[in-house]
Amino acid sequence: MARTDEIEIAQVLDKHESAVLKDWIRAQITDGRRSHLISDADLQHQSNSFLSLLRAAVQSGQLRDIQGREWDEVRRALEDLKSSRGGFYALVGYTFAKAMDNGFSDGLGTASGSTYFPLPGTAKADWALSQISLTHNFTASIIYDLPFGKGHRFGNDWGGVANAVAGGWQVNVIEKITSGFPLFIVTSNNQSGVTFASNTIRPDQVCNGKKDGTDIGQFFDTGCFVDPVAGGLGNASRTPLYGPGFVNTDFSAVKQFQLPREGMHLEFRAEFFNLFNHPQFFTPGQDAASSDFGIISRTVNNPRLIQFALKFSF
Repeated sequence: MARTDEIEIAQVLDKHESAVLKDWIRAQITDGRRSHLISDADLQHQSNSFLSLLRAAVQSGQLRDIQGREWDEVRRALEDLKSSRGGFYALVGYTFAKAMDNGFSDGLGTASGSTYFPLPGTAKADWALSQISLTHNFTASIIYDLPFGKGHRFGNDWGGVANAVAGGWQVNVIEKITSGFPLFIVTSNNQSGVTFASNTIRPDQVCNGKKDGTDIGQFFDTGCFVDPVAGGLGNASRTPLYGPGFVNTDFSAVKQFQLPREGMHLEFRAEFFNLFNHPQFFTPGQDAASSDFGIISRTVNNPRLIQFALKFSF
């Protein structure tokens, strides 16, 4: 086993006074094969089930001398060991989905567009994308301990000032990218002769309506939606288009300062929310009879926010 691939479990155990706890951890993780060394891969594979087992042992009284703060310290120490590899940790997720419904109210005030039920012969006309349908949903969380400073690949021989300024930094990134939610295209110019709960009907759709890019003055081709003839109902789907997507990046840089006295350290954080100041647009106007049809007039997120924090732990 290469030295760089080993984690000394003793580093965790030595932080705690309980001999019972030390023996129990060794038995559960090393299963008797290695007395004080465990590979990063093995720990990654076993740690989730081990932590659950440890919590159950604490709660059942099997380990009566580990409670409260000591339990939290063990959990944090083991999580740190199992979640990083060479100082790099990444959690990435992607979901592809499609949700359909008939626009029935959920009783919570959720919009449903213009529905034709219970008008005879329109049972299938309301079946369309649900308001909660989110086709693409991507998230990523990255933590990276920069390899500079004492105990790292670069700068291990740095002096006190250089290490204090440039060593021991960690950067974190949270990225979220989603497609847009479906749009309910309606017209309040109801000349069908039928009064619906929403007091609107759907227009006739004469072309696709999608446009490339993001034009807040006309997010989609409004000319594709026209009022139906008097006495008729529009043929457009209840949700014929999608609204604007969402892209956001949060970033933080963290610096740990070790203080001379044991158990004390200082943490500095610089946090940037919406790092690239990317606007997240609200849905455009969806009433074909309104002057704001197809126009995006506001955003739903904050502009870039920057904050700094200093925490002293003892």
